[in-house]
Amino acid sequence: MAYLKYKTRGDSHPMGKRKIYFACHPDDFCRYFGEITDDIFETQNCAVYYSDLEQEYTVEELVSYLSEMQLLVVPITKKLLTEETRVMDVEIPYALKRHIPILPLMQEAMLDELFREKFGDLQYLDKNIQDNTSISFTEKLKKYLDAILVSDDTAKKVRA
Repeated sequence: MAYLKYKTRGDSHPMGKRKIYFACHPDDFCRYFGEITDDIFETQNCAVYYSDLEQEYTVEELVSYLSEMQLLVVPITKKLLTEETRVMDVEIPYALKRHIPILPLMQEAMLDELFREKFGDLQYLDKNIQDNTSISFTEKLKKYLDAILVSDDTAKKVRA
């Protein structure tokens, strides 16, 4: 059985921490994982799980792991939206079916139309938008994570 890897704030043990799953196009992992987890750890003491790019996972293994997650974080790139990937074929459909919240994080400009084709009316956060009159990305991310990352018992009740 292939196990997920994880990252936590300060490399602490993940036991008892709220669980986030990071899913992306394989080519995007090195580019976005560190930055996105750093943003998350600024406001949350949680564990971010991800699949090892060198491991093969069965669909059953993946959905078993995903069933334990409180949130699916997905960096949105042109590659993710235009190429066939496990994320778009397995992980996102499973999360939608099981009502696991998905947080799309827009990483590239000019993808709105492609995003709507794949994700419908799901809202995303875009760190690259510079609007001094609006709430900052960091504040939006914090509010979203505070609302979604509840205790495991509460999450189970919500899903039920």
